Amino acid sequence: MARLWIRTEASAALGLGHFMRCFAIAEAARGKDWKVTFILNEASEAAQKHMAAIGANWAQVQSKIGSQADGVALRVLISSHHWLIIDSYSATPDYIAAMYDHAKVLVMDDLAQLSHIRAHMVVNAATAAKTLPYSDIAPQAVACLGPRYAPIRAEFSRDYPKSDQAGFIAIMFGGSDPKNLTGQALSHLYHEMFPMIGQGVPIRLIAGPANPHIEALSAQIAGMEQVSLHVAPDSVAETLNGAALVVTAAGGSVGEIAAQNLMALVLIVVDNQVMSLKSSPYPVMDARGGLPDDFAQWVATFIMHPEICQETATRAKALIDGQGPRRIVEIMTELSL
Repeated sequence: MARLWIRTEASAALGLGHFMRCFAIAEAARGKDWKVTFILNEASEAAQKHMAAIGANWAQVQSKIGSQADGVALRVLISSHHWLIIDSYSATPDYIAAMYDHAKVLVMDDLAQLSHIRAHMVVNAATAAKTLPYSDIAPQAVACLGPRYAPIRAEFSRDYPKSDQAGFIAIMFGGSDPKNLTGQALSHLYHEMFPMIGQGVPIRLIAGPANPHIEALSAQIAGMEQVSLHVAPDSVAETLNGAALVVTAAGGSVGEIAAQNLMALVLIVVDNQVMSLKSSPYPVMDARGGLPDDFAQWVATFIMHPEICQETATRAKALIDGQGPRRIVEIMTELSL
């Protein structure tokens, strides 16, 4: 049986972005009967639920990703014929190289800042990934660059029946949303957009499992008949089914929305998201300093022009078809022979 280990983060404090894209690959590997184990310092309740759903295990370690002690801990667990995915901004070139000599290593990368990567595979699914300087990776490494390799969870590639509640606006800002951009976006739309277009457009708020503002959001929507709050839904894809527009933070959710053939307005929330959005098929706004003054106007424009939304969604779907995890696992299988 093929064996896959995954070293990443999955705590409520750090968020689930890295975990979720690794989970998409793990899901595809489990579909091929691979044994999968996540190696984590901490696993949030949501992460544990996802791992249990696909029959993946997890091992807890105390050492910090990128440290010498962590490398020693991993080498105790992993054998040379196993695969190891490393996905963390704390991983250093030396740390990766040490594991390269002990296992088959796949590095999830975003910014091409890890010079001289010694790995068997490097995955960067950003649209602009092929323009980044990956010339310093190991000569024999397979570089999986671009949206063709986007790590999309299987639920976003399924065909869902047409929703009888289609035409709503969805707002979601990841697993935690520390700045409560969900509440800010709702306020802008309710008080600025509705006067422009009327209040006939439902709004769904999708709050992640680590969102600390649930009580505040519940209080905010009291009396708003067109607004509903969905906290950590079992299936985000089903909750998004039929959306006219998804307002979301940059990150893995962008590819998931594209794979589901939906329109998105993407907001940059932190600095490290800038590079991944170069050549994005979706319109992008900078919200690092708060929501832009014209945010509500942008949303109103898209809602009033569904043809623009459909054209953009079709273009995004053509870039990200949701089959990235399958392609990655197929390459891993070939390299194992």
